[in-house]
Amino acid sequence: MSDGTEHSTIGALQLSQAYAFSAPCERVFDALTREINKWWPYRVLRNGSFMCIELWPGGRFYEANENGDGFLWGTVLQVCYPEVLRITESIGLGPAARLGTWVYRLEDRGGETLLNLTYQILGALQANTEESLKTAWNDLFAKNLKNYIETGEECFIQVAE
Repeated sequence: MSDGTEHSTIGALQLSQAYAFSAPCERVFDALTREINKWWPYRVLRNGSFMCIELWPGGRFYEANENGDGFLWGTVLQVCYPEVLRITESIGLGPAARLGTWVYRLEDRGGETLLNLTYQILGALQANTEESLKTAWNDLFAKNLKNYIETGEECFIQVAE
């Protein structure tokens, strides 16, 4: 008899995905980092929170609101403008914790940019972790970031339950 909970195992996973943008590297890097609040839909906090990435080693990738509440999504390990951003995280919003590193590498393709994302995680993984992450990254980059860069349209905010 199942108790309805999803069981996890301890493991490691590496995902690599690439996204193309009709904009130069500098524009994509700025949107990816300095303008993250305008296209990153996922929020942990309620009450009008905002997203921010501090672009220096040791800088925070965080969410905060005017009440002083906050959530640390990750820590910046490397910035090489406009080519590389490396962030480490120790969250996992699911039922168990995990450690991860996101590496964004931007390649100039003659006025267009190829964003290569590598995500490595270690920790509690569920059976659907890989598919769930691929779906989330595609929503973030192929839809939200691409739409923001190409149209300037900001995205709808989703609060985690």
